[in-house]
Amino acid sequence: MSRLARLAFKRMKYPGNPDTPVRIERAIRVPMTDGTELLTDRYIPDGGEQLPVVLVRSPYGRSLGLAIGMV
Repeated sequence: MSRLARLAFKRMKYPGNPDTPVRIERAIRVPMTDGTELLTDRYIPDGGEQLPVVLVRSPYGRSLGLAIGMV
């Protein structure tokens, strides 16, 4: 895990293990009611357990580094 990700986990007081393996699904299309499609990336823990969702939106793109800076 990157140093930036570890810092984000600490700053958000994340209760889980930051070293949990994560599967990433990129560029998922999400249709809006006006017909526009937004692209998103989904980060899913490989453990298969049901966990809460954290939604981060940014007008600057899907880069996690940019999104974390706004938390």
